[in-house]
Amino acid sequence: MFRRSPWIATADARRAVQQLHFLRIAGTDCARDVSLRQPQATAGSLSTICRICRRHGASVGNLVCGDLSGYVIIQSESKPVSASPATYLWRSVRESARSVSQRPKRVFGLDLVRTIAIGLVIASHYGILLPAWRGIPPHYSVAVLGMLGVDLFFTLSGFLIGRLLIDIVRIAPSLANLRIFLIRRWMRTVPLYVVWLCISVAFFPPADHRLRYFLEYISFTQNLAWPMPPSNWFGVSWSLTIEEWFYLLFGTCAIGYAIRRRTPQSMLLPLSLFCIVPAVLRWMVPDTANWGDNIVGVVVMRLDSIGYGVALAWLRFANPRLFDRPVICATIGSGIVVGAWACLSTAGWIFPSHLFRTFVLSVADVGFILCIIGATAWTTSHGLIARVVGKTSDISYGLYMMHLTILLAGGSWLIYGYWRAIAGIVIVTISLALLSWHCFESPILRLRPRQTFASRDVGTADSDGSRTLDEADAEPVLSA
Repeated sequence: MFRRSPWIATADARRAVQQLHFLRIAGTDCARDVSLRQPQATAGSLSTICRICRRHGASVGNLVCGDLSGYVIIQSESKPVSASPATYLWRSVRESARSVSQRPKRVFGLDLVRTIAIGLVIASHYGILLPAWRGIPPHYSVAVLGMLGVDLFFTLSGFLIGRLLIDIVRIAPSLANLRIFLIRRWMRTVPLYVVWLCISVAFFPPADHRLRYFLEYISFTQNLAWPMPPSNWFGVSWSLTIEEWFYLLFGTCAIGYAIRRRTPQSMLLPLSLFCIVPAVLRWMVPDTANWGDNIVGVVVMRLDSIGYGVALAWLRFANPRLFDRPVICATIGSGIVVGAWACLSTAGWIFPSHLFRTFVLSVADVGFILCIIGATAWTTSHGLIARVVGKTSDISYGLYMMHLTILLAGGSWLIYGYWRAIAGIVIVTISLALLSWHCFESPILRLRPRQTFASRDVGTADSDGSRTLDEADAEPVLSA
């Protein structure tokens, strides 16, 4: 039975240990009251703490390895502490950790980015289907909103997992950390995908070849190097396929190359390849090919969109001053994104040049990473809007995965009235997303293995990456 102190940094803990001389520890009685724990301690770091303890007369019998971050003072509840200096030590440790424990747990700006992205995607699908139910043809600008929302998800996802991959490459590149990285990614995205895929096969099956479709979708090969199936069944899955293949391929290349090179810069070569090769492949696609089917929705053509987010994470690591002008970056980025939306809306899939056709989404991605720079500066917010944005961010993956299936099925509810059908669709979608988050996704997230390093622990909780930027819990944003 232990009562744990707030997390404290190594230096703070060492100063706390140096206060042990106030305890005037003698023998083993006090050693049963106060002990130390350290995760994945190296022999050198353990011996250092042992020397500090012995210097002040403390027993080192209770110095053990644990799974917490940094050094943590642990006070036993099995027997009361009679010595008043122990209370002084406990208070000193609590004060030294106060600055760490008071850090914000969410980055509101990143939650807001995710909320905007899922809003764009849902608005696009609703803006296409709802007018169509009344015989009104959709406008290309509405479809472009959804496409840009997906790209915003991609760049944000790359930024978040990029921070984690940079830490792995710098601190502990190993096959074990690669395995944990992939397991954590898959446990976030795959379970709900598989469940909703099975529900779709059972209740909303494709017109034919049900088994073939299921095998392709369960193996994430429905759009690996070719367009989605002609029926576009379970159409939202195309972006999740891009994310899953990026996690596997880029994570393996980055960490595997770092194991061989053992330098932080070893990540630059895989990152360059993942940003350049997809653009070259898009350039090779003839203008006669359908842009949406043969470029936008194909895995090998779109890996660079997530790569740009990883590049932003690398720039933050290499040159943090880039983030010192968030308002300017967000303003410029918003202008670029609006310009890309206007150009795509005007073009209507008829592009003025091969260059525009190849790089227009890359330009939009550059705008998005500038917007993300601005979002990282908005760390906190309060009130009803902050709570709504935070909860929408939490359930965004469920919203994305379910909303289009429910919307298509809701067409049969028009017999009860147009607006009643829309209200029913919205209520069912939000309710299922909330149920999925609280009863299915969150329990699975708590079972994931920790991504641990010698210097710190990563992945203590899940908020899809919306943690403080000093933490490296870079969760995959949802696949949108």
